[in-house]
Amino acid sequence: MKYQCAVIIDADLKKVTDAFLKLMIMNRTLSPGSETVFSYNMGEKEVVMKETIESCDLPGELIVVYEIEGVWNRCVNRFSEEDGKVAFTMESEFVFADDPEVNEEKFRNKTQEQMEYFKFFVEKK
Repeated sequence: MKYQCAVIIDADLKKVTDAFLKLMIMNRTLSPGSETVFSYNMGEKEVVMKETIESCDLPGELIVVYEIEGVWNRCVNRFSEEDGKVAFTMESEFVFADDPEVNEEKFRNKTQEQMEYFKFFVEKK
């Protein structure tokens, strides 16, 4: 499953990419191939996730792969500035081990919701 979401953020490129790294990326080295493993609770279940930096060409692009048991997710994050605003685009790709019936619209809507929240955070900061 592949889809793309985008937002326009009323802030400069440095502010947007700094906030993105602080809020959205766990890995602090940003070197291609570097991995970070973390866990979080989803309901009563603990989920362990691996985050791998595929490539980093900031401030323009950051590609990150996320893996949890049975799910692989690649996110291509792109940032471009024009007239003091930043276009933030995320291309998401999911591969499921069990090939479940997935509601792509729910995934797309959740990603868009998270990007809108990020936009709000950056603009209000």
